[in-house]
Amino acid sequence: MGAAVAPGTARAEENDPARVKARALAEKGDLAFGTGRCDQAVPMWRQADQVFPAPTLKLRIAHCDALLGKVVDAAAALQAIVDTKLPPDAPPPWLEASAQAALELPATRARIAKLVVEPHVTKPLTQVVVDDAPRPVDAATFSVDPGHHRLVLISGTATAERSFDVDDGQTRKLVARSYLEPAPEPPHTGRTVAYTFGAAGVAALAVGTIFGIAALTVSHDLDTICGSTHRDACPTDQSSRITKLKTDAVLSDAFLASGVVLVGVGSIFFVRDVRTPKPDPIPKLTITGSRLVLGGSF
Repeated sequence: MGAAVAPGTARAEENDPARVKARALAEKGDLAFGTGRCDQAVPMWRQADQVFPAPTLKLRIAHCDALLGKVVDAAAALQAIVDTKLPPDAPPPWLEASAQAALELPATRARIAKLVVEPHVTKPLTQVVVDDAPRPVDAATFSVDPGHHRLVLISGTATAERSFDVDDGQTRKLVARSYLEPAPEPPHTGRTVAYTFGAAGVAALAVGTIFGIAALTVSHDLDTICGSTHRDACPTDQSSRITKLKTDAVLSDAFLASGVVLVGVGSIFFVRDVRTPKPDPIPKLTITGSRLVLGGSF
């Protein structure tokens, strides 16, 4: 009776809708792989593996990922095959795929490159992004495929970016450092106003001094002619000089007073500008120390 049931069971498995759909997708992937299009084959094999998981499909995916340089994904696929416990009645192709995965895993894993991020920052890293993919901020070492990569680090409001290259099995170490950059000086409008008032005040003082010297000169001459205490006894021909003396004295006082006021106002603007708080420094982040760290086994 057992022999009679076995063929029926086999036919039932062969006619299982999930298995049939998975086989059709796998065959399409095989055709794409045969034309050298791993990029088209892998999505079809992944769909087939979702419909009907099989180590043979995962092995094909791992092979294509390795050919495309995606050794991180390839090693993960091989590890998944090795970690899967097959049933005692597993088909021979599944057993062969599991054995093949265990055989290829060490060599594939050896091709994985490493990125080591060493932070020397005042604020903890809040984001670590490798090739537009966020990575754990508390990790120091990241597995990457061989090739060209872009690292973006964010610490507080500071952001830094750096590109780097690694070959099979290499380790690249990058050091992140934070520093404070002086903020741009704000426009010193108050200082400009102070210089303007100060220059005008100095000019007024100079003009006032000139008029004052002229008044002193005329006053000295009139003292000689009229006496220092009897200015009203001056001859009538000295009336024009007396008028000039009064005018020069008034102008001197006016310019000197305005000069003092202008210089004082300019000093107030200058002191206020000097006492204006400077803007806070801007946090900056840089990525340096790019170097290769030899590793691996021989």
